[in-house]
Amino acid sequence: MTKISDIAKAMNLSEATVSNAFTGKGRMKPETRDAILTCAREMGYQFKTRTAVAQKKKLIVVTEGIDAEFITLILSGILQEAARHQLTLPIYSLEISQTDDFKNPDPDLTAQKLDRLLYDLNFDVSGILYIAQYPRRLDGLFETLSVPVVFAFCTREDGKDAVHYDDRQGAQLAVNALLSENRQRIAMISGPINSIGMYHRTIGYQQALMEHDLPYDPQLVRIGDWDEESGYRLTTQLLEEKITFDAVFAQNDSIGVGVARAIREHGLHIPQDISIIGFDDSPYCYHTFPALTSIQPPLVQIGQTALQRLLAISDRISSNAAASCTLLPCTLIRRGSTGQTF
Repeated sequence: MTKISDIAKAMNLSEATVSNAFTGKGRMKPETRDAILTCAREMGYQFKTRTAVAQKKKLIVVTEGIDAEFITLILSGILQEAARHQLTLPIYSLEISQTDDFKNPDPDLTAQKLDRLLYDLNFDVSGILYIAQYPRRLDGLFETLSVPVVFAFCTREDGKDAVHYDDRQGAQLAVNALLSENRQRIAMISGPINSIGMYHRTIGYQQALMEHDLPYDPQLVRIGDWDEESGYRLTTQLLEEKITFDAVFAQNDSIGVGVARAIREHGLHIPQDISIIGFDDSPYCYHTFPALTSIQPPLVQIGQTALQRLLAISDRISSNAAASCTLLPCTLIRRGSTGQTF
């Protein structure tokens, strides 16, 4: 078991300095304290709570930011499942949403924030349900924690537990719905190339076309950002370049609003001339007329499933459950931007 003396020796510091870094006492540069915490975590030091009184261990929920988009629905699912098990779960936020690089925060800094949180608690933790604030891969995060962690709203491909929705299946669902209307030329306006969601939704779009023996036409695919301006600008390009298309899969609802505006400004009708399907089933669906058909991610179910998973691997039920990354299916929510199926 790693001791304070081991960390002090490894960093050529006094034991008092290392102890002060853990307790927040004394004068110390933030970067020095962070370096000590990082070293301690890497060496497998088990941070102790400040209370000397033995208390019952608890499961906790840690989010990267309470005010982040979609988090409230995931939390709703967690609390519904907790009530079913008669559990009271403390919820903590690392406030990463306040940082500049909130879509891809530094994993070491994130781990340090969690270390500080766990140290400041006045009880021991038996498991953590961790909610990312922006969907991404979190391979390797919190590797040295001694308690089980289940991750939500993200993926892991390193054998750890995570629960997310299936972007690829959602995109296929959208394209299949458009094909069921007998649409043959389906354009796609995507998010940025460095997004995991964009990558999987693009694969889903291509797979749906292949399954219906339709060619993939790169002219119909435009890469932008996750905003209305991208949808408007890129759809305008398609129309002004005289590219023939009768439907658009917008990779999120904000893009879809921009798509609809560009189509209307060119004198075309939705869905008579062009059908549109977005993704996320967000309030943006009602920012256009007709309202936007969209793919609904199972956010409440993500929260429910993640807590079920944590209970299964915590000492409450069983410690032998195999780790996995679970992808839950999305649902199509039909509104006026799509027509009748044929």
